[in-house]
Amino acid sequence: MEGIDDLCLLQGLSKVMHRKLVQSLSIAYDLPNLGIQRERLSGTAVVCGGSTLTSISGLLIARICSDHFENVTIIEPEEWLLTEERLNPNPDQIFIMKTISNPRARIPQWPAAQGFDASLTLVLEKLFGPEEVKNEVTEAGTKPGWELGTLYFSEEASHSRPSFRRLVLKTKNIQQLSGKGDGLVAQNGALTGVKRRTANGKEEIVPATLVVDFTGVALGGFRWLQELLGSTSAAAKQLASLKETFNNKYQAVSCFFKLSDAVIDEMDQAGIPGIKDNGLQHIFLPNLNADTRSLVLSSSEKNILSISCCEYDMQEEIERMDNIREYYHNLVMEVPLPKYIYTILDILEKHRVPFSKYAIRTPYPVYIQYAKAKGLPSNFIAIGDSVMQLNPIKGQGASKACAEVVSLNKLLLDVKGNTLPSDFGQNFFKLQATRTGGLWSVCPTTLAHEAVLKI
Repeated sequence: MEGIDDLCLLQGLSKVMHRKLVQSLSIAYDLPNLGIQRERLSGTAVVCGGSTLTSISGLLIARICSDHFENVTIIEPEEWLLTEERLNPNPDQIFIMKTISNPRARIPQWPAAQGFDASLTLVLEKLFGPEEVKNEVTEAGTKPGWELGTLYFSEEASHSRPSFRRLVLKTKNIQQLSGKGDGLVAQNGALTGVKRRTANGKEEIVPATLVVDFTGVALGGFRWLQELLGSTSAAAKQLASLKETFNNKYQAVSCFFKLSDAVIDEMDQAGIPGIKDNGLQHIFLPNLNADTRSLVLSSSEKNILSISCCEYDMQEEIERMDNIREYYHNLVMEVPLPKYIYTILDILEKHRVPFSKYAIRTPYPVYIQYAKAKGLPSNFIAIGDSVMQLNPIKGQGASKACAEVVSLNKLLLDVKGNTLPSDFGQNFFKLQATRTGGLWSVCPTTLAHEAVLKI
C-alpha cells in the first residue's frame, strides 16, 4: 500500500508540475481570455513603427490594446497604407512586369506565398469571432486554411494582410496616423509620448500611456531607447550589448503564373487537387541534416498559381521553367514529391504560361534581449521582428507573435486600477523571453550555419 501511495503522490506532483510548465511556457491557459472586456485604462496605447498595418503582430497588438485602453493610435510610416488600395489590392498588378516590384518597402515577403501556424487562426477567432474571420478570408478569394487541412490562412501577404487590416480597423477606438516614429519622450521613468514626423517634415508629440515598438527589422525602438538613455550612458551601452545576430543567407524566389480557365480545367482533369477552388496546397520542408531547399506550391484568387523555391545560400538561378525543374531535381528528399507536382510543370510548359517572379533575401536575424536590460521606461514594450527575427522557413514568426500578444493580454488583465504598474514593461519582457526566447537558441543550429555572433 505504501508503494501505491508513493506512486499516487508522484503522479500528482507530475500533473502539478506539468500544469505549471504549460502555464509558464505556453499560451494554452491564457488563450480563452482574449477579447474579455474590462474597464479601460485611461490614455492611449501608441503602436508605432514600420509595417504596423501589415505586420501580423502589429495588427493583433492594436486589437488587443483596444480592449484595455481608451484609445489606440497606430503611427504608420508608409503613406500608401492609408489609401483605399491598402484594403482592396488588385492581385493582377503583380503580372505587369517579369520581375515583381514590391510596394511594401518594409515587408519583403509582401507578394510571396506564406504559411501560418494554426495558433494564428485560434487567436483571430477569439478576437473577431469565427464567422467574421471566415467571411474576411473568403472575401480575399481563398478558403480558410482549416478547411483545406493546412496551416495556411491565405496565400500571399499582399492578400492576407488586407484581410487582417479590415478586421482590425472595424474596431471603433483604433485610429491611424501617417508619419514616422522619430523618438521617445519620458518623465520620471515612464514614457509620456512618441515623437512623430510627418511626410512634410513637421514633428509633433503623440501622447502615450503605453508605447509598443513595431519597427521590425529597422529596430527603431532599440535606437530610440539608446538616445533617450543617453548614448554614452552605462544603461545605453548595456542595452546595445544585448543585440545578437547571425547570417542565415536565406533566399526565396516566388514564381507567379496567371492561369486561364482552359489551363485550370486541364489541370483538374489531370488530377491536380484543389486547383479549381483555390485549394491547391503543397509544402515540402527538408531534413536540414541533408539539405536546406524547400518548396511551396499554392493556388489563390484570380487564378494565380505560385511556386516558391526557398534555400539557404541558394545557388540556383530561377529564370525559366527548366530552372524550376532543375530545382526540383536538386531537392534531397526522403519521400518523393507527388507526381502531380511534375504534372503541373508539364501543363505549364505545354501552354507556355509565362510567370512573374519575386525574390527575397532576408536581412540578418536579430534578437534584442530586452529582459536583461536595465533602466528601461516602465511602459515601453516591443513585439514581433523588432525583438526577434526567426528562421523564415519554419513559419514561426506568426506563432511567436501570437504568443506575445496573448502574453500581453494576460498582463493587462492582471492590472489593478486605472494605471500601469511601475514594473509593467519589465514583467512583459520577462514573460516574453520565457515563452519565445528559446526559439532563438535553436535558430542558428536549425539553419546549419555559423554560430551566433555578438555585435
